Parts: sequence; structure tokens; C-alpha cells
Amino acid sequence: MNGRRIDALAGSGDGRLALVVGAIGHRDLRTSELALLTQRVRDFFVSMQQRYPELRITLLTSLADGADRLVADVAESLSMPITFVLPMANDLYERDFDTRSLAEYRTLLGLGEVLTLPLARGNTAEDVTHPGAARDLQYAQLGAFIAAHCHILLALWDGQTNGLAGGTAQVIRFHQDDYMPGLSADEPRSRIDDADDESDLVYHVVCSRSRDGGDPLAPLRPGETWWLSRDDQFPRTQAMPARYEIVLRRMVEFSRDARMYRDRVARYGDSLVPPGVTVDAGAQGINDLYRVADTLARFYQRRESRALLALCSFAGVAGLCFVAYGDLPGQELMIYPYVAFLVAGMLAYGLERRGAWQRRHLDYRVLAEALRVQFFWAVAGVTRSALNRFGHDSFLKRQDLELGWIRNVLRVAGARDDALGSSAGESGIELAISNWIDDANTTRGQLGFYSARWHTRLRRHRVTSIVGALCFAAGLALAVWIALGQWWFDRKAADATIAFMGMLPLVAAIWQGYAHRTAEAELINQYQFMQRIFSNARRQLSRTDAPDERRRILRELGDAALREHSQWILRQRERPLSVTD
Repeated sequence: MNGRRIDALAGSGDGRLALVVGAIGHRDLRTSELALLTQRVRDFFVSMQQRYPELRITLLTSLADGADRLVADVAESLSMPITFVLPMANDLYERDFDTRSLAEYRTLLGLGEVLTLPLARGNTAEDVTHPGAARDLQYAQLGAFIAAHCHILLALWDGQTNGLAGGTAQVIRFHQDDYMPGLSADEPRSRIDDADDESDLVYHVVCSRSRDGGDPLAPLRPGETWWLSRDDQFPRTQAMPARYEIVLRRMVEFSRDARMYRDRVARYGDSLVPPGVTVDAGAQGINDLYRVADTLARFYQRRESRALLALCSFAGVAGLCFVAYGDLPGQELMIYPYVAFLVAGMLAYGLERRGAWQRRHLDYRVLAEALRVQFFWAVAGVTRSALNRFGHDSFLKRQDLELGWIRNVLRVAGARDDALGSSAGESGIELAISNWIDDANTTRGQLGFYSARWHTRLRRHRVTSIVGALCFAAGLALAVWIALGQWWFDRKAADATIAFMGMLPLVAAIWQGYAHRTAEAELINQYQFMQRIFSNARRQLSRTDAPDERRRILRELGDAALREHSQWILRQRERPLSVTD
């Protein structure tokens, strides 16, 4: 494949993150409307390119007759990367097209990357050869895949609702409600629990169909464009709802950081792929994104830590200057360094807030850890539990809307393996076990990492507890000493002692504030919990050689890790860069 195809989903050769538009629509468009619809699609793509130049607008389509071809032609004219998703093997899919359409299809197919979905459970190649329920199921699976792996669903639709599996109306319903008759085993999702979900956005271009009764649903008119969402009050708007803008801006920020620090990633980025090991293109794409997210997380963590350390140091020194100013005679000039260190602390705080170092560190760390899970699921061949469920679906789904951008990256990173699966076989399972889990006696896997971090944090917490106890005990001892024997000292000695007595609890408070801000005690519990679940998984894996059972354990391990990471970021986001909380 050329570079354009390989980078279509996971990003691009110039480092920009992909913003994926999934195209669906009717096959029987009216000829009289083709020019108008083409212009509306072109206007949409151009506006997105101008609005988000830091992202690379990418098309995901099945290249069926009608709407898919129209959108693909426009995308090609704008030099957009295209990924074609086929509902079944190419020779079977080509049965949908007549001679003229087939020639056009084959020409367009060479313009982008091609992903072919596997046969749905229970289907055989013979079953899908001719029209029927089995072939309809393949189209339903296709619609679900496109809807689940795009950020915006572009629909050329008449607004009419029908029950055709895999039809335009049903794909839109799946995009917004995670439900498609014939494909989904569960009920449509509630509109109460996660109404602000970012994954339901549809750009609707109204069209007609070349059939009797093919006019758009009144009062819609051909050529109108609307943004559709699950908002019960404003489900149809002219402008993109603000909450989606937040998510896309976070993607822009990550893409900008990835490009700005690409040399740092190339130099310092850690890889999940062991030396000498080759993984498929899908897993490699996930690994490339992991290297970016992990490197940026460590970069902003250092900045955040330095800002916090500077803030605590400035606050501590300012406090000492104030104690000296108030309790020691002849120290009136200490008011000036007191003011200076307070200003320095405010500058450090403002610099961190302006750069959003804490938020970026937390977001990028959680993204990296989710990509770690996604990568090892991919190499081990861990498959989704249902035709309409993918690895990214439930991660951070009911959390802060701003975190939705993380799932938006995951839905793109895992697209290839969601479509093609892994070809690694049992060797991939062994790779996941040895490099993801490993054991507590090494630092290669997460088990050793969490075991080492747990003990390191525990020692640090003990030091914090000892320092705090000593400072308060010394301060109390001095207070008792002064109270019982103050007549033994002259005024000068008493002032110095009183000043020192005031400094001790200040030092303890600053130290404790720093420990609280860095979640010193909480991380002990988290690392211990993570060490325990990885240890349990390692023990269960050692008891079975059955590949399917091992994959089940790896899926459960990944689910547990994702849940813990989502809880971790919510706890940490509640800790502003301050020593007074």
C-alpha cells in the first residue's frame, strides 16, 4: 500500500490526526438533484477542512451505488484519503453492480485502502451469494461498522424511516441509539443516562429518491443540510451543537501537540512492539498512536510536576518570609521577598493553567493506557462480544463530555483490527501475556510495573507521614517548652524560637499539600488494585492452554483496566494545581 492508504485511519504522514467522516445514503438518487447534492457535499468537506486544518478529514464508505459513489468522487477531487469498507468478499459484493457500475466501482476502489468485513456469525459464503436475510445481515454489520468508526456520519437521506436492515434510516438509528433490528441483541439505549454522548452526530443532506413516493419527508426539501443529534429539545440544527465542538477541539489540541513534538516522540517514544517482532498494520497503527500519547503524557506530567513543585516551594518560602517578618525583630524587609514569592507562585499557577498541563497529562495518559489495552487485544486476536459492540464503545461513555475525544481517537485507531481481526494466532496471545502482563519480578509488563510503583509510593507515603508527624511533634514540644519555661529566655531568644515553632507546621502543611495534590495515598491503592488484577489474570492464564479461554481472560483484564483508568482520571481531574485544597 502507499502511504496515503496506510495512514488513512490512524492519522497521516504529516502527523495530523484523522477526523473520519462515514458516508451512507440512498442508492437511487434522482439525476436532477445530483449537481446540487454534489455541491452540498463539497461545501461540507471544504468547511470541515477550513474549520479543522490540524485534522486530516478522511472518508469511510462502502462504495455502493448512488450516495456512496457521489461522496467518494467529491472526496477524491479534494485529495482526501479514503477507506473503503466492503460488507463481504469483493467477488460476492460485486454481484450488486451492473456492468457500467462495476467498472466505476473497480476504478474507485483503487483510490484508497480496502477493508473487508468477515462473514457475520452463522453466515457462510453460500448464504450471502444471493439476496436474503444472510446478505442483509452483512449490510447491517457494514452499517454498524461505519457508524461506530466515524466521528461524523454524513447521510444523503430522504428523512423517511423504514425497517430495511442496513438501510440509511437504520444506520442513522444505530449511530444514535446503538440499536439495529436484526443485528443488536439488546434494546435501544436510553436517552436519559448519556444524552450528551459525542458519538451520535449526523450531517444530513436532504435528497429525493428516483421512485414513486421518493420525495423527502415533509417539510424537508432537497438540498437542505442539517446537523442531527440525540438532543430531545434541538435534534435538528443548522450549526454544529457546541458540545461536539468541544470534543473536536480536544482532538485538534492532541493533533497539534503530536506534530509539535514529533521529534521528541521519535527520539524518546516507547514502543509496545518488542524488538525483532512484526505485527500487522492495524496493531502497528495503534502502537504508533500509543507512542505519541505516552510520550506527550510523560512530557506534560513533567511540566505539571515542576509547576506544582515550584508553586509549593514559592508558597513555602513566602510563608517562611512572613513568619520572619511577623515574629523576628528587625526583619521588616522580609515583606518584600514575601510579596515576590507570592507573585512567583501566582505566575507558576497561571502558566500551568494557561498551558492546561494537568489536563493534557491526564487525558494523554488515559488515552495511552486505553491504546495499550487496544494494542494487546489486537495482537492476541481478542474479538468483540457482539456484532454491534466494539472495544471503544463503553470506555468513558458516561463520564465528562470533554473526555469523549479520547474515545473518538480509539474508534479510529482500532478500526482495522475491528474489521480484519488479528492474524497473529497463538503467538499473539503469548506476546500479549509476556509483554502486557509478565510477572512481578520484571519491569517489562504491567504486573512488574504496578508492583514496583506500589512499593515506591508506599515508601514515599511513609516519609511524608514521618515528616508531618515530626514537624507537628517538634512544634508542639517547642510550644510546651515556651509555655513552661519562657521566663528562662530573653526576648531575643524567645522570638527566634517562636518563629521556628511557626515554621514547622507550615513546612508540614506544604509537604502534606504536595502529597495530597499528587494523590500519593490514593495511588498506593490504585497500584495495589492494578497489581492484583494483573496477578489474578496471570494466574488464570497459567492454568489453561486453550486459546479461546486465554482470549476471554485477556478481554476481561482489559475491561477491568479500562474501568480503573476511567475512574482514575475522574478522581485526578478534581485536583486543581493548588496547595490549599
